[in-house]
Formats: sequence, C-alpha cells, structure tokens
Amino acid sequence: MDGLLGDELLDLVGDGETGIKRMVRLAYKIHGKTEGCDSIILGLASLFKVGATASHIERDFHAWANKQSWRKLLPKLYKFNITVLKKNGLGCKPMKHGVVLPHEVFGNLWREAPEIFQQTFKGRDGLLEYYWSNSSGTAWYQEHPVVAAVPDHNLRVPIALHGDDAGLHRREKMLVLSWFSACVRLPTIDNRIVFSSVPLANIIPDITLPEIYEVLAWSLEALSRICFRVAQTRLWLVFQIRSEFNAPKLNVGLCVSV
Repeated sequence: MDGLLGDELLDLVGDGETGIKRMVRLAYKIHGKTEGCDSIILGLASLFKVGATASHIERDFHAWANKQSWRKLLPKLYKFNITVLKKNGLGCKPMKHGVVLPHEVFGNLWREAPEIFQQTFKGRDGLLEYYWSNSSGTAWYQEHPVVAAVPDHNLRVPIALHGDDAGLHRREKMLVLSWFSACVRLPTIDNRIVFSSVPLANIIPDITLPEIYEVLAWSLEALSRICFRVAQTRLWLVFQIRSEFNAPKLNVGLCVSV
C-alpha cells in the first residue's frame, strides 16, 4: 500500500483537480494526523511552509520531483523557439517552448519500466494480434510497409496522434497535442502522453503550428530509427503517417514495430 495515498494526491494535480500548493497542504495535514505515512506523503508534507507563495512551493515541488526514482520515466523538456502573437495581438515575437519528445519517452519506458511499457503500448496478451486481425481488411493495412516488413502481429504497435483545444491553464484555453497506442483502451489520463501544450491566444496558425509539428515529426523520425536489442532479437521501430500531418486537428495513425 506504500505510496498509494501519495499517488492519489499527485493524480489530483495531474487531473487538474487541484494545484500544487493545495496538494502540499493536504499532505501536511495528512502527515499530522496519520501514523506511518508513505514516503510520497512525507516528501510532499516536507514542502509545506507557512506563508510560502504558490510559486515558491511549486519550485520546491519540482526540485523534490526531480530527485524521485519515477522521474526517470519522463525525459527533460526539449526547448526551442516558436513564433507567437504578442499579448495585444499586434505583431509577433519568439517564445521559448518546451515539449516532451515521443522517442525519448518510448526509450525511457522501455529501459526503466517494462511493465508500464507493456501496459501503455501493447496491452494484455493477444491484444495486438486481435487489433491487427480486425484491421487486415482495410486498404491502409494492406499497403502499409511495416505490415509487409514485420509479419508478426505481436511486434507491431499502432500509434495515434491527437490534438484538441480542451485544455485550460490559468483560465486560458490550450491546444494540447498528445500521442498513444491505438489498440490499448485506458482512461485518457493514463493513455495519452502529452507532447505539447500552447495557449490558443498565442497561436499564429500558419506559423506557430508548423514550427511545433516540425519538432514532432523530427522526434517521430528518430523513433522510427531506434533499434532495441532483446536477447537475440532485434526490434525495429518504424512509422508511416497515414493522413495530412499539418492539419490543425491531429488524428494521425502511425504504425510502430517493436
């Protein structure tokens, strides 16, 4: 049970149901009233300081999070400049933007957490074979180069991309781009891996989005060239985009061989 309650608190922040300052305060109260708290509760409670501002607590929380073993599962943000609208809407300016690169996430999960890799990308035993069997009658399946190159259903993972403007941050709507395994059915919070989020008010459609998509395409190309060695088996990751990549609403199918 160790870590279960702490995980629940972290999930509240991940689900957008509370902020970091409130989460830390809750952990502090739980620690004060409960004996034998798990290590996550103890760590979060230690961040509580009377009178501390939200920004200071967030800074301390990220410093704490970077020291945790599970932090290895996600890579550091890859930062680059994008062109956005100025606040007054007149003219544009460069802005530093951070994304979580798919090929680094994929590689980290493969190395550090094979059980999470299995759950996230391949699912239960037989699921990949079931998915591909149901796709075998489609034209894209019959024409896909990965299908011809990798006959074994269990060594091919279908990857999908998704883009939506449903996200909210500080009362601003955000365009959120994410990716996930098309064959694994999980709650959205467990299934979709965020690549990027950017305020809609900042976006210049014909400029900002192509700059972000270019980095996404580069990461997917890198993913397609990764080769893992397991025992005596070489596992290749290969993808091919099956629809227009520069569409504002992303719903792109990829095929990754693992």
